[in-house]
Amino acid sequence: MRSRMSRGTRVHPDYIPKLKQALRRNGFPRQIDLAEAVDVSKNTAWNFLNGKPVDHLNFEELCNKLGYDWREVADLGENPETQNVPNVNPDSPSNPSAVGAGLDTNSTTSTPNIMS
Repeated sequence: MRSRMSRGTRVHPDYIPKLKQALRRNGFPRQIDLAEAVDVSKNTAWNFLNGKPVDHLNFEELCNKLGYDWREVADLGENPETQNVPNVNPDSPSNPSAVGAGLDTNSTTSTPNIMS
């Protein structure tokens, strides 16, 4: 889970409309007003309010300014659709990208020629 946070944290899709409503309720008539209050770029505020990843610390500050706990709002990939995704071993023979992985192309071992 830590690697996801380093790439940014995003708002869960269910919370996007709630956060947009919270803008005016918390005294921010425009997204840029929120951005200025938290000292982030307008683009960061737009990304946050549209479910795109933003730096985790900015995510926390934006949530706090709008009166939400970041843990409640964050999309941490814990929805039922992603919980049942099988964990594929990248070195597994069933993984097409792993076919031929680990083979030495300079190997002297040869396969028998089959003549028909």
